[in-house]
Amino acid sequence: MLLKIENLGMVDRANIEINGITIIAGDNNTGKSTIGKALFAIFNALCNSEEKIKDLRKQELNKNIKRICMDYFDKEDLPINLFEMTRRLPRNLSNLLTEHKNIDIENNIQSIINHYQIEITEESLKDLQIKIKNSVDKIMNVSETDLQKEFLQRYFLEVFNEQINSLSNVNSIMDIVLTIKDRDIKIKFSNDRCIKLEVPYKILHEAFYIDDPFIINSLNTKSLSIPFYRGRYFSVEQRHLIDSIEKYDRLKNENVFASLFAEKSLEEIYAILNDVVEGNILFQDNNISLQSKKFNKPININNLSTGLKAFVILKILLERNILKEKDVLILDEPEIHLHPKWQMQYAQIIVLLQKFFDLSIIVTTHSADFLAAIEYYAKKHKNIDKCKFYLAKNEDNFNTFVDVTNETEEIYKQMFIPKFHLDELNYELEENEDE
Repeated sequence: MLLKIENLGMVDRANIEINGITIIAGDNNTGKSTIGKALFAIFNALCNSEEKIKDLRKQELNKNIKRICMDYFDKEDLPINLFEMTRRLPRNLSNLLTEHKNIDIENNIQSIINHYQIEITEESLKDLQIKIKNSVDKIMNVSETDLQKEFLQRYFLEVFNEQINSLSNVNSIMDIVLTIKDRDIKIKFSNDRCIKLEVPYKILHEAFYIDDPFIINSLNTKSLSIPFYRGRYFSVEQRHLIDSIEKYDRLKNENVFASLFAEKSLEEIYAILNDVVEGNILFQDNNISLQSKKFNKPININNLSTGLKAFVILKILLERNILKEKDVLILDEPEIHLHPKWQMQYAQIIVLLQKFFDLSIIVTTHSADFLAAIEYYAKKHKNIDKCKFYLAKNEDNFNTFVDVTNETEEIYKQMFIPKFHLDELNYELEENEDE
């Protein structure tokens, strides 16, 4: 998979290969997170777009047909048969139209009206049929491409807080090409509006973005009574992760076999996770807790350390079979709350997840130790050929990304500059003390 970006937010130009684990390092404010957010927006806006469009049409048809019926039979107290008809007619028509498209609208309207014995003149019936048909034609004639563009535009606007086009070049065109299996998804934005979209194939996989272990607290309903969590703003990336975990409860019977297969094939990953997160994660009464021999009763997930929460999120995604083969996983500075020992374990989990799930993983980091751990475990598990390393640079207020896969010392050199500077300061301090 190859991602080419021009003039997106803080990124002037990027050419990023994603064929396993892609690590992006560099100074703050160089657009590292933008790469992962762009991939997240593309995958989740276009994933299963046919089903999303079908549901959207169905909702719009149902809403408009119901409004026409209610306006047409404008009465304060509708008789029960008329009330039932105004519910069934929109529902039946919207279902038929989205499943079969070419149906006889007039006959269906008349059939339902006859079924409920609604008294209506031929002239009034004809007028009602025309109004409904005109509304239906308007909705059904909106092309799938236009609806896809609208989905994508709204997703990008949310992810990038309505600042999609280049922040340094006002009149530029934002241009993205995502190449998968020699086919190109092409996207262009001008003035934060999608002006071009080409999707030559179906996207069937989701992207998961993890940047904040504290979001796990929001899954506990008790947390919602605390003002901090009730009023907290969640990004679209965080909301997607929360919704994916919550959705499992509605689909858990469908995931029984998949969860069992995952557990058996991922014993090595579970061994690492269980070493850090010892015990079982319990979901009871809409609250999450950890049951462990270390505690005399299950401990509320909110009371765990931030670093432990980072591992709990991964454990939930695996145990609930939310993260699936060939999905996209974006980890924005995952080491930030982790002790060096846990950074090494987290790095090993990343390498093994990619190996066993064939995931596309993007990692941004500022830690030399974490970066070295990923390199080490990728070599140990014979997965280093699935790793790409990029250094984000800002030169003359121009943000670009340099492929340093065969020269990773370039990343370490930049990371160690502050240490060298600190050594110089300490040397100066010692000299001053000697004087």
